[in-house]
Amino acid sequence: MPYLPAADAYVCENGGRILYPGSDLPTACPVTEDKEWRASHDFACGGVEQDVTPPAKREGPLWDLYRKLSAEGWSLDANGYTTSFRAHARSGKSLEQLREEIAARPKELDSSFNLGAADFYPSTSGKVRAARHLLSRWGASAGDTAFLCDDDNDLELAAEVGRAFLPSITSDSVRAAVDAHPERFFVAPAAGQGTAATEQVLRAVMEHYKLG
Repeated sequence: MPYLPAADAYVCENGGRILYPGSDLPTACPVTEDKEWRASHDFACGGVEQDVTPPAKREGPLWDLYRKLSAEGWSLDANGYTTSFRAHARSGKSLEQLREEIAARPKELDSSFNLGAADFYPSTSGKVRAARHLLSRWGASAGDTAFLCDDDNDLELAAEVGRAFLPSITSDSVRAAVDAHPERFFVAPAAGQGTAATEQVLRAVMEHYKLG
């Protein structure tokens, strides 16, 4: 958190959790969760009381799918996640098989690709839905917003905001989107060069909103 840009809200786990700065507790990183938003996913991933329970023992359609895929030999990652998990096409599993699992997912769940893996999460979650929740909370217009992004699962939201800023391009689909609509994207000149590219993007955002 100390290395992230200061923000009015922090969204994680593919939109499953939203945190706001500030807390009534004297913590090193004071944040408060949007409990209403988190509770809206309970039907699919269970409540926050399950956070300390190992993923394989949690209740809800999301974790039922986790157990199913785990039993079938999929490489899964739920480390630190409470509203989503990630499945990799490895250990003898193909990308086509992964797409078939996505297509057959329960109706309570949604999915998207991120860094070459598939993320599964509640149908009420996802980056776009989380962004719309925040826009409604603050009475803002999507056209007046900006988005820092770099991968496949960012493209849907990038199409809604006023401008998308990319510190890197991580897939062919992102490159195709930039080439098709260059006016909607800012790509850092140092794209892919870590903090140097991030700094260029942050300065571009400041210039875009005339903050500097």
